[in-house]
Amino acid sequence: MIIMSLSSPPVSACLGPGRADAVLARLPHHWVAAEELSPAERRLLDHRATMTSTLEAAFGDRLKVQPVASHVTAGKFARQAYLALEKSGRLVCATWLFVDRQAMSPRAFAAITEGREPFGRVMVREGRALATAPHAYFRLGGREGASTFLTSPFPEGAAGRVNRVIEGQGDESLAETIEILLALP
Repeated sequence: MIIMSLSSPPVSACLGPGRADAVLARLPHHWVAAEELSPAERRLLDHRATMTSTLEAAFGDRLKVQPVASHVTAGKFARQAYLALEKSGRLVCATWLFVDRQAMSPRAFAAITEGREPFGRVMVREGRALATAPHAYFRLGGREGASTFLTSPFPEGAAGRVNRVIEGQGDESLAETIEILLALP
């Protein structure tokens, strides 16, 4: 298995406002509407369930986190990681997670910063009813006919989303994520 380096700014540079923008500025991409995603991509990206539960159901296996980099400062945490299937080790998603300490219990924050389990699983174990609020979808690479001068460690054309994780039907954000699909079921 080849583990690719995530091409993005240091996670410590992604702790302020515009966190997702700082990551996406390093990846050649273009925005797409949900309707432009393939049916398989749309099932995995255009929903209100957590990415953990969605990917585990789609692939029929539990996910494990393979952290690439993380940074904690002033009650904020940023992590770059891969989500892989536990049994095969197959990489299915690249993620950037941004959370604020005050949004969760000290025990949950410690488990998340430890990086052994996906965010969604930790929060569900804490009794939190999570939902996601995807607000943008993108495809890696330049638009058709456009040249791309930057390179990406991810497959050309891979689809992703920028997302907020919220509690239940509320509006308060518990976390922000960027998720890029690396495999389809």
